[in-house]
Amino acid sequence: MEFGDPELVVHEWPSGLRRSVNVHGAWHLWIYCCRWTLSDKGGRLAERDDADGEIDRAVHLLNGQKLIGVEIDRTSAETRFLFDLGGLLATSPNPNNSDDPDVQWKLMTAETCFKVRADGCFSLGSMKARPGEESWERL
Repeated sequence: MEFGDPELVVHEWPSGLRRSVNVHGAWHLWIYCCRWTLSDKGGRLAERDDADGEIDRAVHLLNGQKLIGVEIDRTSAETRFLFDLGGLLATSPNPNNSDDPDVQWKLMTAETCFKVRADGCFSLGSMKARPGEESWERL
């Protein structure tokens, strides 16, 4: 999901026969190894195990909404992303993920990445950092 001031990104293929243009925000939210539910004032829109089409329709309803808050439970690592028109994205760790905690989500700019793991730890660092180079701290 993209947030913040929009920017057009043009990609031209080396062959010169193809070009694509995409809109990217200043911030990118990446959801990965976690359970999640997307809802609005009317109730649940989609969750992790739904069909791709249902997820696409639900995510489309967030289009144009502003991310106005992020609430993270320091104990459970459950997270709520709040949007200005009533959208809500809630995440929680996958069960039985304590031995090797996965990154649940990342909030990124072009240069910085904030990550939250299932064990309640976070990392704030450069987008150029390689896996294993992050410094992890408790929320």
